Amino acid sequence: MGLRPNKQRAQMALILLYVILLLNIVIFLLKLSNSVLLELSYIGIYAPEIFHKLYYLNYQITYFIGYVYIAAVIISIITFIRWFRRAYFNLGVLTNECRYNDNWASNGWFVPFMNLYVPYQIMFELYEKTNNYLLEKYISLEAHETHEKRLNTNHIKWWWFLYIILFLFYSFQVFTLSVSREYGIEITGNTFYFLSRTGLLIILNIITISIIKNYLKTEILLSDITANNLST
Repeated sequence: MGLRPNKQRAQMALILLYVILLLNIVIFLLKLSNSVLLELSYIGIYAPEIFHKLYYLNYQITYFIGYVYIAAVIISIITFIRWFRRAYFNLGVLTNECRYNDNWASNGWFVPFMNLYVPYQIMFELYEKTNNYLLEKYISLEAHETHEKRLNTNHIKWWWFLYIILFLFYSFQVFTLSVSREYGIEITGNTFYFLSRTGLLIILNIITISIIKNYLKTEILLSDITANNLST
């Protein structure tokens, strides 16, 4: 069984992640500008009618972007998981010793409690075993230049750390919805909370893009090696 093509899936996942990154930056700036507008209105820099026009315009833009953002996130989740599963399937073809079946590269995100560690283990396994495979192949092929690790597993640790932090953020948000309804206390609508969460999403976006781009380069190497093996 040969490797299945994964370049197009990686590129689609990257495009959607770049779109979400841009949207997160725009949302962050809009929320920040709203906060600044409120502060300026308090000290009387803006006349009430001008403030209301600017604030309403900002709100309308944010409202529209929110719908686009939700659609982009849903599509991005699908494209990322499709890339992730194909990459793990190909690793199984190469090494024949993966910890999980490739189905878990998709199912692992949706099973309660297991979604807190299974995707991390699979991504870490992708990076570690691919590095080891390439190192062995370069040595066996007596390559003129030694193979240096192209995949840094520290990126995976930071990626998953941020994922867990954001998971806690959203869990806290769901929990406080009932509190705010019962006691009239708004916590997650706080500007600092919103900006902190969006800032973390931007960083997670950047790291995820880096992870896919790095692995895509490695997948090209894997394709070249397997093609050379077949030709010989």
